Amino acid sequence: MRKWLHQVESRSAHLIVLSVAAFGVSMFSTNVFAQPMKAGASMLFSFSDTSCGAWMRARGKRDEQVYLYWIRGFVSGYNYGNAQYAVARMPDMDTLALYVDKKCSDDPLMEFPMAAFRFVEESRVRSK
Repeated sequence: MRKWLHQVESRSAHLIVLSVAAFGVSMFSTNVFAQPMKAGASMLFSFSDTSCGAWMRARGKRDEQVYLYWIRGFVSGYNYGNAQYAVARMPDMDTLALYVDKKCSDDPLMEFPMAAFRFVEESRVRSK
């Protein structure tokens, strides 16, 4: 794997690794959706600073993409573990960023991962 990473641009490699890590971590954190969601109901691995303030500081910078890929990985993991109630459509990155902006402005004390939980709650549909 190390040899492969050297062949890929450093920035792209970091995004790929972080996306894969977010997918893997979120795959194991989906049991929170079996019941109505409550903060702290499941072990969740994320960033060292999960505040909405950290998200706002990342906006417009390269770090913004890391947060957005984390959400995409989280949603992919949720879908993998909950095929019966899956998120059928993922918005483009700009729309997803605006969604997080709104959630953080509505509740500035909210932790960033809660935006991902809320996105899933609002977007999931029952599969037929």
